[in-house]
Amino acid sequence: MDHNFGLRHDRYTLADNSSGGEGDQEDFHIPYGFIDGQGRFYTTMSYGSVCRSEFSEGECVSEAAYSSPDLVDGNYGVPLGKAASEIDAADASLAAQRSSIIWANNSSRTNIDSMQVERIGNDSLTFSWPRVEGSDKYVIGAGACEGYTGISQQALLDDAGVSDNTVSYTASSLPDSICVIAVEEVNANAARWRFVSNASFSGDYTDASADYLLVDENVLSLAEAGDEAVIAVNLSDPETANESIQLALPVTASGTDVSQQVGIDNAAEWFSWEVIGDSSVRIMTITLKQSLADISAGLDKDNVHNPYHLPLKVVNTDAPDFSVSTGVWIDPSSTLGGSAQVFVSQGESIGELLAVNSAVSVYNVPNDVVISVEEPEGFISNFSATEVDPEVEGERRIQLSGDTPMVDEALSVPLRVDFSDGSESVTVSLTVEPRAIAPGISGFRASNTVEGQTVTLTATVTDEDENLDTSSIEIVRVNGDGSETEVSNVSLSGDTVTASVGSLSAGQYQYRLSASDTEGNSESDSVNFTVSAAPSESSSGGHAGWLVLLGLIALGLRKRVA
Repeated sequence: MDHNFGLRHDRYTLADNSSGGEGDQEDFHIPYGFIDGQGRFYTTMSYGSVCRSEFSEGECVSEAAYSSPDLVDGNYGVPLGKAASEIDAADASLAAQRSSIIWANNSSRTNIDSMQVERIGNDSLTFSWPRVEGSDKYVIGAGACEGYTGISQQALLDDAGVSDNTVSYTASSLPDSICVIAVEEVNANAARWRFVSNASFSGDYTDASADYLLVDENVLSLAEAGDEAVIAVNLSDPETANESIQLALPVTASGTDVSQQVGIDNAAEWFSWEVIGDSSVRIMTITLKQSLADISAGLDKDNVHNPYHLPLKVVNTDAPDFSVSTGVWIDPSSTLGGSAQVFVSQGESIGELLAVNSAVSVYNVPNDVVISVEEPEGFISNFSATEVDPEVEGERRIQLSGDTPMVDEALSVPLRVDFSDGSESVTVSLTVEPRAIAPGISGFRASNTVEGQTVTLTATVTDEDENLDTSSIEIVRVNGDGSETEVSNVSLSGDTVTASVGSLSAGQYQYRLSASDTEGNSESDSVNFTVSAAPSESSSGGHAGWLVLLGLIALGLRKRVA
């Protein structure tokens, strides 16, 4: 869901690094997740597995928040991101505020609206789109809207754009795709924006060698099995056979282009279509074979298309590989009457032995229907789910709390979402990931610190994930020259570590206690103390002499009185 808001994964994941990730990233742009430079934590839109791969000694605690230089983590007080002025910026919180979700008239799932295309005269196309309330201008990008998710605020402010909801191109200046971005200029230094519409096309629009295919609607609002969309297809050649007009899914899930025939075969898996007519305008009916929810449920890691924003092409197969085609998108403007749509919108991945701070977002459920979320497997202790105020229009937001269990490997925790009107339950899941949890050392201190007494060291050593390596517990004396002397008689009883270091001469001393667990995570703590000198014998004798003298004086006084 976050990708629909224009957010991206952390830069380590996107980089071609030892974690195996790859992808584009841009300097001084902000919509990225954030992994701390020492591996202490990672934010939403980042991967814990990548954090652990890059920082084998890091704690890699999951912070259930979007990256932001204005927020700090709960353990170290370190910023959860970097400002736009830094080359490796990460401020997904601000990026999300600037994107479509802040405009109430933009449904969370309606990424684009339909664009109308009209050929006017020779060699000219005019595009129009619905007006967006509150917009000051429309910026026109040459390319698909997916390529502009990382656009900077300054670029939007600097682009003059167009004030009206229409733009014209001649064939010589026509790009392969255009993206319309509505911009509201909040002030001279700030803007917020949303994608309005997208169009793609291939063909020749001149009178001399016209060879094109245009449609009157390029966004199809299909959501449930059996839903139909009817579009008009305008052809340059009225003699084109209906069988030549086909629907295609032109790319793989990863964005790789496929051949025209493979694209047609791929589209036929989820859609059927029929073309009728015998003039330059044909009628094409496109039918969804199964619901978008069912299509989503059937996807796996090797097929990660987004059915709610699916790029298709209407093609004329008389021409080679998409050379005469127009893009259309499956992008339902409303799911009213359809099934509930459920997403984990916050804290989808959580570290072990941490408090849950996740949220489930539910759409297309009336307000009078009670939503409940259950964790039937009992993995999360003290689990609770409470409906809170929505963050975007149309959302029903359920806040989750509880405590994650201890795990040795990633654990998928299913959550069942139920509805009081008897609608079919929906299952989503959280992932609990192992963390690098080092043993904890507290109360390390020394007692009997007077010369001549036996100095005893004590401390409490615990391990939250219960894999303490007791044989690793070690106490050393740190000598003045930097060398170390191991203490031999260290004992452990329950959580208490005890060591006797014998009688020490007066002076300053430092001892260090270290402990590790079976996964190699370690912790250490030091104690500094002073051994004071024992009271001198001369000092003790002087006190005794004074007592004897006082006694004699008292005796003399008694005799005189007698």
